[in-house]
Amino acid sequence: FDRIRADDPVGAIAVHGVNGTWGALAVGLFAQNGGLLYGGGMKLLGVQALGVVSVSVLAFASTYLILSALKKTVGIRVSVEEEFEGMDVIEHGVPAYTGLVTSPLYDVDEAPLHATAEDRKPALHLS
Repeated sequence: FDRIRADDPVGAIAVHGVNGTWGALAVGLFAQNGGLLYGGGMKLLGVQALGVVSVSVLAFASTYLILSALKKTVGIRVSVEEEFEGMDVIEHGVPAYTGLVTSPLYDVDEAPLHATAEDRKPALHLS
């Protein structure tokens, strides 16, 4: 998604898109009454595949229209400074995390308790 500058921070496409597609197609494969693997032929699988394509086109088109309208009016991007500081601080006035660093990738003594746009030195050490 980097190439098209799309962000999926909660993994919605992987969770809902991929698994929803599999769930719909699995009905066409495994349904005891009409499923391909139970002798029902391709009819049910074809109908399920058509449903997946139809819903995907509708979801893409409506999302594109909504994001295009938002982009032209209020905008859909934040500045680098706002992104670095964290959207929880920008939107709600408080940080999302307390500063307790539990990852072995971070040096606890160097990790900032509150990141600001001026703190551009990451605390991450991979060496």
